[in-house]
Amino acid sequence: MLVTTLTMFGQIEKAKQFFDKGYHMTDQGNYSTAIESFLKAIEIDSTGDCGTGMKGRAHGELGYAYLRSGDTTSASKYFDKSIVLDPTNPFPRQNKAVMLSMQKRNAEACQVLEELIRVKPDYIEAYVQRGFLYKADNKSDLAVADFKKALELNSKTNILPPNLVNDLNEIIKAKTRK
Repeated sequence: MLVTTLTMFGQIEKAKQFFDKGYHMTDQGNYSTAIESFLKAIEIDSTGDCGTGMKGRAHGELGYAYLRSGDTTSASKYFDKSIVLDPTNPFPRQNKAVMLSMQKRNAEACQVLEELIRVKPDYIEAYVQRGFLYKADNKSDLAVADFKKALELNSKTNILPPNLVNDLNEIIKAKTRK
């Protein structure tokens, strides 16, 4: 039993080392090495936790590395795996929505953000992101509703940068003047 526990701990530590390397390589813009490292981490720990305390985290980061490298098919695959492993983690959905909007697939991006809001109704960034997608699609009433909700939630936490808060207030004011 002790040998099994030590072996498991060693494997988790090894997965964490690969995860950390992948994360660092993503920050450095070395996506091919990041992808390789995340794949090794997931091979060792298929839950994608890799010592981070969050299932699917390695899958989500791998998806992001694929996105940054330009491989949106693989990015989507790993964002989806991350979502399945931890449906409450907002980042894979948020990154998938960014990817879809970059592909001019705003309706699909809004659907992904709708799913995120259903799972995490207080996740301010989802309302902001979806609001800007609505604004880009000339759906100003929907955009303003999302921006108002984001500001309402932000009044409790103040996590949004002041310049973004000012921008959202200006957009809302401009809409009400029309």
